[in-house]
Amino acid sequence: MPAGTVPPGSAVTPLARGAGTGWWGPPPGSAVTPVARCAGTGWWGPPPVRRLGTVPRPLVLVPALAGVLLLAGCAGPPPVDEQALADWRSAQETATEADPDVLAVLTGDIGPGQQDPADVGPGVSVQFPASHDVDHLEFSCYGNGQMQGIARIQSGTASGSLRLEPVDCRDSPHTIRLTDLASRKVDSVGFNAFDSDRSSAWRLVIVGTTSPDG
Repeated sequence: MPAGTVPPGSAVTPLARGAGTGWWGPPPGSAVTPVARCAGTGWWGPPPVRRLGTVPRPLVLVPALAGVLLLAGCAGPPPVDEQALADWRSAQETATEADPDVLAVLTGDIGPGQQDPADVGPGVSVQFPASHDVDHLEFSCYGNGQMQGIARIQSGTASGSLRLEPVDCRDSPHTIRLTDLASRKVDSVGFNAFDSDRSSAWRLVIVGTTSPDG
């Protein structure tokens, strides 16, 4: 069938080719909207619609979205809810104040930041008036953060330190078991927390026998 013709019985309005051009247009006097041939194809379709102002839009939205994500990623740790922290401390004290096996309780506050374990200071410590056997330590911290700690134990015959690997505060309390040597005739216990991912508070309960060794 010659190009530009329509099969017999077709309802398609034949289009006339403009002289000397590659465009097809409607027959003279026709109200049919002109169509343009798609480049590299045998298809005919409506001429491309150019909508001013729509092309640059994705370029604006993408950087804007990236900026929002960047700001969200740089957000600092959540602030401490002082009332919730006070309630946590009160509940912790209530849980241990009547326990006769509790020898002492060490507490402290901590801010966010990383620190080399070798640079961690002595922190808070207790010196017993008489040596005690220590059964274990219980470490707790407030909130949903994470931190590490170092316990320092000193007895009449030896002294040493025990590092608490990163723990989740929401899973408190964490039991710290001591070796037989570290738990016998203890004179003092110290503890300091470090590498917290947010502002928080910690608490170390020293559990042992209430009767001092003679």
